[in-house]
Amino acid sequence: MGRGPDGNNPVRGDDVREVAILSFAMRRTTLAAIFSALLLGAIGACGGVNTSDDQRGPERSSPDEETKPKRDASTRSQPEPEPEPEPEPEPTPEADAGAEAAVPEGSFAAGTDLETTTNLNLRSGEGTQFDVLATMPSGTVVKVATTSGASGWVHLDYQGTLGYASKEFLKVP
Repeated sequence: MGRGPDGNNPVRGDDVREVAILSFAMRRTTLAAIFSALLLGAIGACGGVNTSDDQRGPERSSPDEETKPKRDASTRSQPEPEPEPEPEPEPTPEADAGAEAAVPEGSFAAGTDLETTTNLNLRSGEGTQFDVLATMPSGTVVKVATTSGASGWVHLDYQGTLGYASKEFLKVP
């Protein structure tokens, strides 16, 4: 057993626990009161809670209400209007269905027939470092798969296989 605050009265273990619990409860209550005060201050600073007559519910009469000036609709704050959505951009006119898209200089348009001038390798990419997919015999007519050729390599469709061949060995039949 310990001694009490005055040094004379003994303090039991249960008393110490009770004092600790009460101390904790008091700190918790104090913190809650501080938080509430801060929260109410913050609400008040940003316009606060609307306590106008139309938000209170049923009419109550008290001597104070008779002396309060009545609010009319012109003094109530109006909600801010929502910003208008940005107008959608007008669509650009599409190219005529029959007109061909511009083909860059040195390129062949997709769908163009070309003829091989020699036995020609069809490769998996634009360059000799890529794998050979097939060898097209000289005089074979192939279709351009996508507009290409400006780089020196043409994207071709040879019997359903898509690949690239050197433009140097292709001609328009």
